[in-house]
Amino acid sequence: MQKTILPLSQILKSSDKGREYWKAEYSGKNESGFSPVGDKVLIIPDQGADTTSGGVMLTPEMIERHTLASETGVVVEVGTGAFGFHADGSKWNGPKPKPGNHIYMQRYSGIVLYGKDEKFYRLVDYSCIGAVEQ
Repeated sequence: MQKTILPLSQILKSSDKGREYWKAEYSGKNESGFSPVGDKVLIIPDQGADTTSGGVMLTPEMIERHTLASETGVVVEVGTGAFGFHADGSKWNGPKPKPGNHIYMQRYSGIVLYGKDEKFYRLVDYSCIGAVEQ
């Protein structure tokens, strides 16, 4: 897997001090080999940076740990039952994330999947998504 070198100004800072991420690359189509069902949402998490903005190089294990702990990512596909109703049964009236939207989600939520395209994905309940970046 070849990494694109981005300017340090494009590094995303996590709410945790010391964790930095590259925004996930999304081609516009689902290349994972998985499709969410029901109320699930497939997300490609932002990738842990291999070098911090201070110039410290991280080990592959640390990069993987940071990626798995990511609280941000890009929606790849939304299940047909997601964002239809609130937990109390009332009709959903908030914004509905669409593929390509950058979102904020609960840390460590859902199931980690390794896609056919050799990238990590998270399959989460729609209720784990807290915000859509505008």
